[in-house]
Amino acid sequence: MRPTLTLGSTGVDESAVAEYEQHFYRIDPLVRPAYRQPESVLFRSDALVPLEKLVRTEHYNDWMRPQGMHRYLGGWSPLCDDQALTVGFHRSADDPDFDAEVMSRAQTVLPHLVSAADLCLRLRRTEGKLGELRSLLDALPEAAIAVDEHGTWIAHNAAAEALCESAVIGRRLRKLRLGDAAADAQLRLALASLDATTGDPAAHPPELVALAYRAGADDDPSSGR
Repeated sequence: MRPTLTLGSTGVDESAVAEYEQHFYRIDPLVRPAYRQPESVLFRSDALVPLEKLVRTEHYNDWMRPQGMHRYLGGWSPLCDDQALTVGFHRSADDPDFDAEVMSRAQTVLPHLVSAADLCLRLRRTEGKLGELRSLLDALPEAAIAVDEHGTWIAHNAAAEALCESAVIGRRLRKLRLGDAAADAQLRLALASLDATTGDPAAHPPELVALAYRAGADDDPSSGR
């Protein structure tokens, strides 16, 4: 697993971060031994590669030293989608070494960083799926909405926009009432039909729980969806 998520950095120029991702990651002598360490457990760089050996490498002289880095305290943890997060706390040659107290504090912070990184990945994945879902809904000629496994309204197409008197994203579909009475009646009918055919709409992923209905096409809601 290669880390591909950058939450941010302090004291490191953005161009240096880009250089690391493009080149120095490949020659970093600490990468392979780092991923052989137990997950979610911090380690010191000199425990992986002796400092006297590290200072003779291209990675140290052309990337670490220009950034004022001499040693670091790091760790890694797996994330969703086969990704991984690496965390590093750097110190210069003039700074004191990492003592037990610093390592203990950093270890306490690590699980929170992992949770934040995992959440970022999951949100990005969800946003991507919502974008695909909206594209599918927009291709429908009729007003269409989609709900998630909890029955929460998560997306709709342009045709459904006119049916909404206020913001509906994030609201529970079964508690929502549309401003258009005919459309609302058809929506209730569609929900009842969905319950009858599936038994449990919550058992289906968002992509399958999409309800399309006509607004104003017929005054009689039983005339169709």
